[in-house]
Amino acid sequence: MADRLGNDAHYVVATARLFGWRVVWRAGGRLRSDRDGRRVRALFTPAGGFRHARMRVGGQAWQALGQPELVWLLEGEGPAVRSSA
Repeated sequence: MADRLGNDAHYVVATARLFGWRVVWRAGGRLRSDRDGRRVRALFTPAGGFRHARMRVGGQAWQALGQPELVWLLEGEGPAVRSSA
């Protein structure tokens, strides 16, 4: 789970959830996230450091993303979801 990982993984997961992306963690530090026909896949080190990411829209080819582009993509896809608390 992201709360046990490093800052990179925690920040990416928190950003994705805040902006309404569905987030699924897989074994080996793999993140899968989807929203509105966009798919994001990211890989983190065992300590939660960012390794690489890629994005796909519909049937297009996968595109490589660095961490800044990944966060920009996650933030740019819609308004933040307000907490119900």
